[in-house]
Amino acid sequence: MKPPPVQLLAPACFALFAFAGWQAGGEKISAPASAAAPAPSKHSERGPRTTGKGGMPADVRERLAAIHAARTPDDLMRATLALAHSLPVSEMERWYVADWFDFHDSMAANLFYRVTRARWLAADPAGLMGYLLRRNDDKTGEMAGLWAKRDPQAALAFMESAKNPGDLERLASGMAGALAAADPALAVAQVMKLQAIFGQQGWAISSLIGELAKHSPALLESESAAWPASLQKIAETQLVAASLKRDFAAGIAGLSESPDGKKRFLEALDSNSDLAKEMAKHPDLLPPGWFAEAASANPYYIVGEDPGKWLGTDLATLGFSDEQAKRLRNNAMSYLGSKDPERAMEMLAGDDLDSSQRLNLLSNALSNLAGKDKAKAEEWAARLTDPQEIEQARQAIENASNHAAGKSPPAPADWLAGLADKDPGSVWQYIRQTQAWDSEQVATATREFRDLPAEQKSDIAAKLVNRTDRMVPVELRAEAIGYMLESPPPADASTGESGYWVHQASGLASSWGSQDPLAAGRWVSSLPEGEARQWAAGLPAAERGAVADYLDQGAALKP
Repeated sequence: MKPPPVQLLAPACFALFAFAGWQAGGEKISAPASAAAPAPSKHSERGPRTTGKGGMPADVRERLAAIHAARTPDDLMRATLALAHSLPVSEMERWYVADWFDFHDSMAANLFYRVTRARWLAADPAGLMGYLLRRNDDKTGEMAGLWAKRDPQAALAFMESAKNPGDLERLASGMAGALAAADPALAVAQVMKLQAIFGQQGWAISSLIGELAKHSPALLESESAAWPASLQKIAETQLVAASLKRDFAAGIAGLSESPDGKKRFLEALDSNSDLAKEMAKHPDLLPPGWFAEAASANPYYIVGEDPGKWLGTDLATLGFSDEQAKRLRNNAMSYLGSKDPERAMEMLAGDDLDSSQRLNLLSNALSNLAGKDKAKAEEWAARLTDPQEIEQARQAIENASNHAAGKSPPAPADWLAGLADKDPGSVWQYIRQTQAWDSEQVATATREFRDLPAEQKSDIAAKLVNRTDRMVPVELRAEAIGYMLESPPPADASTGESGYWVHQASGLASSWGSQDPLAAGRWVSSLPEGEARQWAAGLPAAERGAVADYLDQGAALKP
């Protein structure tokens, strides 16, 4: 179920609102006196790109005039959509190359490029693909796939005209899924054409065969019988993998009846993390010995999610030999140090580990524990008696301390109190200490900030929100921005400096939204009511839907 459009638009609204205020009248937003002056930003402190001494062409300035004149998010969104829909396709390469819509890190730029690429693909797909290939653009595969989905014959003709083998492979990989779904017979024919160019190997060939196994397994099985042995092998492996992904239990049942079923299963599983994780959920479905052999061949994929589980499992009952069990447990102990260092330290107190296992677990566990709580790591190390283990522990703690800038942070309450006394020019060194906090400490710091007296909050918030201090944990930074939007310094009402805090909110919403859109959306929705949160409701329904679909497809993550 899709989230409501307003929720989807929430992270975008602050980016657009700040952007509109920043560009209006050609004036930059200045930081309030209580905040440290932000360092110049290459992307956020400049306007559109100019071309040499003559500056930007007059026709470009004219088209961008409405963008510059936008005073509200509503105006900016309308102006961006109007420009993106009206710019002639014949002009798009000129605009792209010159980077005239040079508003980096903004939702407006993401929307502009999303709309113009879609229009360019519809009107002149060969022109768009030629441009993307010349620029080595990371959108090449995505656009090639969309073209192949709409017009497989035309897309294939363009692909076959590619002179550069690298271009051909990128196009073929991008089109593989669409071709296999739209015209499997056509896709099968391409396998042999690609084989004549690339030989028996190549990512494009494997991608195409893998997609055929997913969409048309019967066709692939019959057609591949006449292929060279190396391609037959790829097809067989991909068919087994696709069968297991469709129905793991049924796929295993079929393989168990084949004389070489275990061999084919292990080949399909090789380096396939999804299948390995699925296998780990259902070891009981496998014939005797299969799980043990597969797990010892791909131990990371088995133990990575929950290493402690496998340290407590009776592996002998699952058919593991002593050597197989030892290999799996060694891998589990390596990852237990990072997943659960305290449990790892408890294991060290027992006598069940040999010397190599102890040193492996000790190093991993103490390194991770020292990163979270150096005092606790040192307490554990003090219990050791073996000289080799003592030295191993010393090095682990020292390395962890160096990685955390040589200091363990104070408790959140003490850290916040210390921040109030720090000079803005050197506050970044102090803020680096938060990098060693775990999630619980971050949550505690956020609560502690929320409970501070009002007279302390403004000064501390200004230091937390300074653009040079991106090391501040995102939840704490969000709390500080929210407070300043809700209770800006009194001078803001007359100077207009409140725009600075909206600008900071836009930056956080954009960066946080690319990592955790739901959390960022919830935060924006919790901010004080105002024009910044109401702009979306004022858009026409058609425009709201277009932007919601755009965000819902993940397009905001990359221009």
